[in-house]
Amino acid sequence: MAAGLKGGDRVLFAAGDIFYGTINIVKGGEPGNPIVYTSYGLGPQPIITSLETITNWRSLGNGIYEAKLPNLESSLIQILEIDGIPKEIGRFPNSNEEESFLEIGSVISQNSISGPANFPNLDGAEVVIRKNNWVVDRHPITSASGNVINFESINTPYPVRQGYGYFLQNHISLLDSFGEWAYNSTLKTISVYLGAKKPETFKIKVANKDNLVKNQPYVKNITFDNLHFVGGNKSLIDIRKSGNITIQACTMEAAGENSVYIEEVPDLKINKSTLRNNMNGGLFVFYGSPRVVVTNNLFENSMPYNGMGRSSDLTGIALYIGSDSDNSLIEKIKLSIPATMGFILEVITPL
Repeated sequence: MAAGLKGGDRVLFAAGDIFYGTINIVKGGEPGNPIVYTSYGLGPQPIITSLETITNWRSLGNGIYEAKLPNLESSLIQILEIDGIPKEIGRFPNSNEEESFLEIGSVISQNSISGPANFPNLDGAEVVIRKNNWVVDRHPITSASGNVINFESINTPYPVRQGYGYFLQNHISLLDSFGEWAYNSTLKTISVYLGAKKPETFKIKVANKDNLVKNQPYVKNITFDNLHFVGGNKSLIDIRKSGNITIQACTMEAAGENSVYIEEVPDLKINKSTLRNNMNGGLFVFYGSPRVVVTNNLFENSMPYNGMGRSSDLTGIALYIGSDSDNSLIEKIKLSIPATMGFILEVITPL
């Protein structure tokens, strides 16, 4: 069906309905005559999602429940929702504690640190290390013994430094606050802490796919209008090597990375849309995308949880536009800043 579309065609989603899966863009429209993905009928915006309700819970005791995810299509989980709210991955110390980072006692090597905590079993967990005042990097843990943690190298230019902080996350032994969760990629199991509550009391959903919109290269003249995208483990809308893309009057929320990721896409327009509750950021225009127009949009709650964004630079930014996005326009933007972040807007482009 998608390969048979042509300029002027409209792909219609019924208002009030839920559609599961990814829109794969394989055919574009024509200048002034785009292919339009939009809604019809009365009611709420149609929902495009990869969220799946989890019902096969078993109790592990102490308020922790576990479920198997044998059909998970993503390589990782970034989005677990309880009653429509994305929850924080389980961590120690908890983010609401006065001291939410442990101090690095010594840097044994660039892949090994010591600190005040003793967690001998951290298989599959991450150590989140503050490298400076604006960078926190996520390193998979390889082993732990006593107060020494060994971890993998990642693609980051920032060294580990003594005196900065770290915390641990994504392990079942760290779950002690309502809604905290951990994913075991080896066993393909998800664990969540509910305390005295039962899983059937809530709607607990997990994102099953990475993206909700992807494209083949060199597909142009596409419009998304009045749609609600929710729940993907990477960026909800990921478009590269394309052009003349319009997103208008859409809602985009619960992205494991960014609401919208753009790379080499001239003439992008985003208008009258809401981008919220995204673990890394809202709109991220990397490079090669001149003439970006972003008007009348709400950016809300970008990177609400430390340690759930991407590693290295350029995280926790509601709106990022690369330095080569010449002749771009950004105006009438509303920002809602989470209390956990001291910065949220970065625009690096001549206006």
